[in-house]
Amino acid sequence: MALSNSGTTRFPPWKVLVVDDEPDVHDITKLTLNRFMLDERPLAFLHAYSGAQAKEILATESNIALVFLDVVMESDDAGLEVARWMRQDLGNQFTRIVLRTGQP
Repeated sequence: MALSNSGTTRFPPWKVLVVDDEPDVHDITKLTLNRFMLDERPLAFLHAYSGAQAKEILATESNIALVFLDVVMESDDAGLEVARWMRQDLGNQFTRIVLRTGQP
């Protein structure tokens, strides 16, 4: 936490993890939300391109507020496995998860 020039408290950006095996999905998500602010805080994007990479980031990065999570990546349920792992194994009940898929 830091003070801005006006003396008001300024908080760090919200961390958003984008998990998808398609680079274009990362690009369009960031492009769409790049200027979004919540409670005067911008978003900071983290990127994972597989379920395994998502688990590594989630295990080491603190305070991730939101995960955009693709369901189908290296397996048909890789995203669901990451969500289960977050809640049960990691014990993370606070990070919000938005499941996404391009599957019908």
